Amino acid sequence: MRAKLVEEAFDLYHVHLCKYAYQLTRHHQDAENLVQDLWRHVLLKFPEGHITRIGLLRRKLYQIFVDAHRKVAKRITVPLDLVPEKGTCGAHEPLTEAEEDAFKKRFWESFPGIALSNLQKDCLWRKARHGNTYKELSQHFGVPISTIADHIKSARLKLRRCLDTV
Repeated sequence: MRAKLVEEAFDLYHVHLCKYAYQLTRHHQDAENLVQDLWRHVLLKFPEGHITRIGLLRRKLYQIFVDAHRKVAKRITVPLDLVPEKGTCGAHEPLTEAEEDAFKKRFWESFPGIALSNLQKDCLWRKARHGNTYKELSQHFGVPISTIADHIKSARLKLRRCLDTV
């Protein structure tokens, strides 16, 4: 029954949803990817009573677009000259503490105009480089989780502004 409803909705609204997604993205491949994600979501999670309702389909497509846009906006690219040379680190041989400190120093030196406290830098570095959770950072630095979150948010915002001016 569910598959039949999705098939009916697909036949009725697919072209319309593709055009709507293109209006949002201005890129055909991105629009197709969004619509595919929508149909996957509809098939797996949408309540059966909502599958054939175009307004709800458009709304969910817009939410998927916003989520995808935010994910792309959060990415911070690291200049290639800051990536450690091949052979200095890999899946089986992590950087030594001295190499890690030198890499960290080179990274932050490439943003001379950015005004971050050492705690902000350390929090952002450990979160981005090592994947530490807010709880782990909170325990490591001895400050509340909310403070860690504030430091990381502030540091990301300042870093993004610095990158946007370049």
